[in-house]
Amino acid sequence: MMSSWKEIIVRISIALTSAVVYLPIIAGIITPMIYMLPAWYVSWYIAACIFPFNNLWHGFWFPVSDMTVASIIWLVEIGVFVVGMGIFLWGLFEMTCRKRAGNNLVTTGPYAHIRHPQHLGILFFLLPFAFTFSPTAWSSTGIRPGDILSWSLMAFLLLAVADYEECKIARIFEEYEDYRSKTPFILPFSRHVTYGLPPVLNQGKPARYVFFFFVYWICISLLLFFFSQLPLSFTR
Repeated sequence: MMSSWKEIIVRISIALTSAVVYLPIIAGIITPMIYMLPAWYVSWYIAACIFPFNNLWHGFWFPVSDMTVASIIWLVEIGVFVVGMGIFLWGLFEMTCRKRAGNNLVTTGPYAHIRHPQHLGILFFLLPFAFTFSPTAWSSTGIRPGDILSWSLMAFLLLAVADYEECKIARIFEEYEDYRSKTPFILPFSRHVTYGLPPVLNQGKPARYVFFFFVYWICISLLLFFFSQLPLSFTR
């Protein structure tokens, strides 16, 4: 019995030691993503300067009155969160292992299917927070325009940063161009498409991100206008 306990302790010690060895690599991967935390919390304040209809952001739209339906939506949200967290951790684990092995360009695991699995995971596990359905009748339930705006702003920031970072990666690794031509950007069912944009909108050019932000601004403004036509419930 004593020997079995010693074996368990030895295995736990080995696991903890391995985790400590990987910590610097994990920290190096996660640290560049720290900007997302302040971006999430200040996005409403930034949006107030550039988006219309900010008077309705704290309102709730209650499209579901049946608590059974609300409960189903709530369970789906939990599923989306779990899937997103799983994709994020899978990508983090794969990148950590490959970097530990000396492979700086990771093309295995989830990276064999999309180029930015960790970004996709983040967008998935943050998405439920933009929809505040609750199966309990005494809790606020529905959709708040401000939460959708906040999530969309975070999504735009993530995608823009990922797009820009690819330029730097392509300059470091010659084989990245071949990998990029064969692997979708962030959705596994998408394909590499040449849009025929003018050179000023090429990847890495500042005008590219200004242009796409303008397109994003129009889409979100139209969505907010849609919410302005709905009866909203305002809570404190």
